[in-house]
Amino acid sequence: MTTPQNAGNASGGATRRTILRGMAATPFALAAAELAAPAVAHAVEPYGLVISNSPTWVPSGPYTSGIQALRAEGLPRVGVDDVLADLNHDAVRVRTVPGLPSGRLGYGFRWRRTDFRTPRWRPQGITTNFDGWGRDATGPDSGTGKKVVLVSWYATDDADSGLGARVTFVDITNRSRPRYRHVLLIQPYNIRGGDYTFGTARIHAGGIAWYGNRLYIADTNNGLRVYNLDDMFKVPRGSGIGRQEDGSFHAYGYEYVLPQSRDYLFTDPNHRLSRYSQVAVDRTTSPHTLLVSEFHERDEPADTVMRAVRWNLHPTSGALVPVDSESRVYSTGVAEIRNARQTQGAVSAGGRYYLSISNGTGGRGYLRTWQEGSTSPAARGWRLPIGPEDLSHHGGTGRLWGLNEYERNRYVFAMEP
Repeated sequence: MTTPQNAGNASGGATRRTILRGMAATPFALAAAELAAPAVAHAVEPYGLVISNSPTWVPSGPYTSGIQALRAEGLPRVGVDDVLADLNHDAVRVRTVPGLPSGRLGYGFRWRRTDFRTPRWRPQGITTNFDGWGRDATGPDSGTGKKVVLVSWYATDDADSGLGARVTFVDITNRSRPRYRHVLLIQPYNIRGGDYTFGTARIHAGGIAWYGNRLYIADTNNGLRVYNLDDMFKVPRGSGIGRQEDGSFHAYGYEYVLPQSRDYLFTDPNHRLSRYSQVAVDRTTSPHTLLVSEFHERDEPADTVMRAVRWNLHPTSGALVPVDSESRVYSTGVAEIRNARQTQGAVSAGGRYYLSISNGTGGRGYLRTWQEGSTSPAARGWRLPIGPEDLSHHGGTGRLWGLNEYERNRYVFAMEP
């Protein structure tokens, strides 16, 4: 993992995904539109997150009011299918990925030359439309067959000009010609009742998870951010960010923006993850769950335990549940995994966990595995390329999607487990 930025309107930080063990919950009151999951006994104190519907860094109105204001300004509202119909970059399919055993590669591509080499942006998180819908689809009513990968990037410190973070929509339906488009992440806000504008999302975006119309993104020092994929906007190309003097809106030259709709912030500074690093969807649990885990540096003690926490997902709204009367939602499981320092990505499926472990800027990484309920440390699986990042499990094929981050060695690949 590279050192993240920490500037502007939100805390940045190292961001990654890990794992969980054991189901546990206590009954809580429900929010109006979000159902509770069955409660079972828990062995550890659950981790809490509280819902925040407004930016915390500025005295602003709610995110939803900002999204409605952007609609009222005449910005065209678009969804996933609209972005996929307007892709503007070609990726390059590859038959090998440096550092990945050839027998493990099921499919792979690399970015166009500019994105493959740029020091300005680094790719971090990955998720697929199978995470989102449990099938190769782009929405609840769409047909099957479309294969989509989302990848998050953060703007590096040494090149930072307020660009924040972005998400790339990649259509790999035609495996021979993957195509993509970058979409800038934004935060709508106003100040003390003034006109709404928007700024960038200054986060590391190290882990992402698509579930229904929601995109969860890890916010290292705070918890999670949520974006609704049916609330994107098309904006005119132009310099600057947000509302301009003439009343138009620009997004640093990007033509599509994805506004934030919610935060989940930790509730207790003495009982929280050290870093909210990774997020992943587990569709093999009932109900489906969101896995959130922490990152530990290589120089931490060898017996360091990586904690990973599981929250239940509402099957229709995609929100975390159950929610109590104070807008808090509590975890339903926790895992403690040894031999998992420098975990950059993690997924679980059927009780088996896969961890992407980095090894600095010059060393190949490792894929490690761990079985739910085991007291043994994570076991070594196979070698990974230099700079491995996030993971996503595709339940239809069983493949593990991953990526790596460094300039001139920047690939996306589906691995045979």
